[in-house]
Amino acid sequence: MWTFLGRPECVLYLSSALSVMALPNHNQFPRHVPWNLHEPAVGQFYFTDNLDLIAFITMASEEGLWVILCPGPYIGSDLDLGGLPSWLLRDPKMKLRTTYSGFTKAMNRYFDGLVPRIAQFQYKKGGPIIAVQIENEYGSYYMDKKYMAYVQKALVSRGISELLMTADDGLNVRKGHLKNVLATVHMKNIKKQTYEDLKSIQGKSPILMMVYTTKTFDTWGALRNFGDPQMLMKDVREMFLLGFSFNFYMFHGGTNFGFIGGAQSSHGYQPVVTSYGKVSISVKRHHDHRNSYKGKHLIEDYCALLTEAGQYTPEYRVFQEFFHSITARGLSSPSSELFSKSFHIHSTTIGTGDCLFIIDSHIFHDPVGSPAPSGPGECFLDIDTWYHFVKKEIGVLGDMEFILLLALFFFFSLGGPNSDLFFLCQVFLDNNYIGVLDHYHNELLIVKNASKKTQSLSILVENQGRLTYGKDINKERKGLTGDIYLKKTPLRKFTIHSLEMKNTLIQTKLPKFPESWKSVAGQVEGPAFFLSHLRVGDPPQDTYVKVKDWGKGVIFINGQILGRYWSIGPQKALYIPSSWLHPGINEIVMFEELNGGQKIQFTSEPDLDKNPCFLDDVSVNGDFPSHLWHLI
Repeated sequence: MWTFLGRPECVLYLSSALSVMALPNHNQFPRHVPWNLHEPAVGQFYFTDNLDLIAFITMASEEGLWVILCPGPYIGSDLDLGGLPSWLLRDPKMKLRTTYSGFTKAMNRYFDGLVPRIAQFQYKKGGPIIAVQIENEYGSYYMDKKYMAYVQKALVSRGISELLMTADDGLNVRKGHLKNVLATVHMKNIKKQTYEDLKSIQGKSPILMMVYTTKTFDTWGALRNFGDPQMLMKDVREMFLLGFSFNFYMFHGGTNFGFIGGAQSSHGYQPVVTSYGKVSISVKRHHDHRNSYKGKHLIEDYCALLTEAGQYTPEYRVFQEFFHSITARGLSSPSSELFSKSFHIHSTTIGTGDCLFIIDSHIFHDPVGSPAPSGPGECFLDIDTWYHFVKKEIGVLGDMEFILLLALFFFFSLGGPNSDLFFLCQVFLDNNYIGVLDHYHNELLIVKNASKKTQSLSILVENQGRLTYGKDINKERKGLTGDIYLKKTPLRKFTIHSLEMKNTLIQTKLPKFPESWKSVAGQVEGPAFFLSHLRVGDPPQDTYVKVKDWGKGVIFINGQILGRYWSIGPQKALYIPSSWLHPGINEIVMFEELNGGQKIQFTSEPDLDKNPCFLDDVSVNGDFPSHLWHLI
């Protein structure tokens, strides 16, 4: 939950969340503005519907909350490319977050579209925006010493007149700092030197902890990062004693709807799971009103005060007691009607009996790559695809005598001096699946069919999310960015098709049922679309969908992208807010990349464990279709 709400109906959720936030000692929150969502294509701006930033700011004001606005251009926040639009990387010389002309030209156009909309909501003009953060953790990036001053001037020249601030980890406060701008810190690498740096920079000004974290985000295929509530409480007590202002980040758990999540590379490439998002809230430490600064504080979904579904957590109760002990007011009681949600679908299993195979399907866009000889392979940006899948096809194995001489085996590999594996790709020979290439495996052994003169090699390439931070974001062009080798010989003349996972794909591109859909009873090997239906009561309530016995893919609810699932965990269930459902029949579409299951479950419980324990298959009241369809 950032400036975007998932769908317009989610306004009710946001209103309730802000109501809980607007409690004693909690008086403001930072609002990060993701450039990549507000300008998904060059010059095309979106500030309406679920991207209505002004509606969000207005709603916060109505709840009595102040806002620290973080317009970027880079916001980090574990988003794809840190919230920067990936189309910037179409420029082969691009240097992100610098004064390189290609970047500043795009940034200025974006600020021209953004700043005039928000300037009127500054505090001096009667609005709730009391401060604006310049960039985010630039001290750890620091590729251009002139850059931060350039961004500052770009904001001020367009009418930003409130308190400006920077935010950096403890080791890089000086690098990221600007003269006459409030330096704030993120709770990473905090040492004695950090406080000495802050004191030398701005004297005895109040210290603002913009981000405090006990752990990092969860990533696919890794053990969960559990927060430590005891350590959290210890640090919060210390910050109060030291007179800090700080923020809960997160106060409310969230969801990476669609494909907005990024990835990290500190331990190899690791994409972020779906159950992760941010709604932050500050805890104010009282000072003189002229020096009363507030900020944001990091808590993961598993250690937030409210869960992803908006329910109170044990941490909420702990802090309720703590705040009561120091203010005689504390947080509101968990008996509050706010977020007193019940789950209508406690445990429901529906079948998935219809399927559409896609590897040879017409639902791919028309070819976008020329079969003419070419150099290093195209990336997603070259073919105007931000998300998500690309299919590359080529005929191979033309010389049968040569093939027999090789004993009917050869290695298909991606590599060489110009190649990068910034993706996951599945490889097919004559539309038959033969294996996966990813960041860890760049070679496959293929068994050839000696009875065929020519066979078709197809590669389905997936963008799993770009890095969210670090200097390597400049390399995140994604796709087959290097050569594809067949027995040390680079292949050419690929035909390229895109399959961009937008809502319009489900709403308009897939054939209507039952056209082209095939009913199946057993397990189906992907990639394929699966269709099923769920009957929901009135009014709909929140639920979770579990995908036991499925491989990897994406779920759509009533034509809207819910998010990713993957059997490697740790997340095994996806949260569905009630606003995504409607009374009666709801359409569930799954794009399964590997191996499709035969059923999905709807339950009241999340599942974020590495080795989850699924509920027994149980039917509940309601008429639920008993099978799933698959598209052929």
